[in-house]
Amino acid sequence: MKTAMVGTMLGTMLALFGYAAIQTWKNYLPATAWMEITEFHVDDAQPGDDPRITYARTFKADVSGTWAVNVLRYRNDKDLLGTIYCAGSGVATYKKDRDLPPTATKLSWLMRREGRECYFEPGIYRAVVTVILSPDGYPTKVVERESNYFLVPPGKDEQP
Repeated sequence: MKTAMVGTMLGTMLALFGYAAIQTWKNYLPATAWMEITEFHVDDAQPGDDPRITYARTFKADVSGTWAVNVLRYRNDKDLLGTIYCAGSGVATYKKDRDLPPTATKLSWLMRREGRECYFEPGIYRAVVTVILSPDGYPTKVVERESNYFLVPPGKDEQP
């Protein structure tokens, strides 16, 4: 009888340990197990232009998620805290190995699926893409990528 009780207790302890190990593994498994943003570059642009971007991603597993893009405007000193100049967001279902649009496109494409534009005045900007993934059976995972600083110089008619 005591042997059966000890066996039951050991089995229960091993099951709890195994469950805790799996949950810990799920918590620490990085978002890159599902998706990576491998490149995000925004070209310099003229005032009022829709800047060209290079945005490359790899999907490693099917997952749903939400995405947000914030464009930050900086003062001439890049070390100052940026303020959000314009933003876009949406919901998506990401499919492993799916064909993606060309990596080079316009920022309006990334900001809104319908291509709503963000009018750029002269200044220094940086864009940040954040994707919150909701994999089945796992806690939410976050993928984030910042672009380079990009410049919108004063127009030909404007004085610096």
